[in-house]
Amino acid sequence: MKKAVIVSGGHQYIVEEKQKLEVELVGDAKTLTFEPLMVIDGDKVQVGQPLVKGATVTADVLETGVKGEKV
Repeated sequence: MKKAVIVSGGHQYIVEEKQKLEVELVGDAKTLTFEPLMVIDGDKVQVGQPLVKGATVTADVLETGVKGEKV
């Protein structure tokens, strides 16, 4: 199964197909596109400098949360 390392909100995440992931600050977007730092496909590993050229990771936004009240 393919895996990728992406950056969102200053955090790095290892993601794979069909995975659900909670990230911060996506705005009103319905779909997000990330350029991965690394792609892992079985024994084949592509490391970007800093990004892997020609590769993208696309995610559908399932729901958006609301910030809590400041304390």
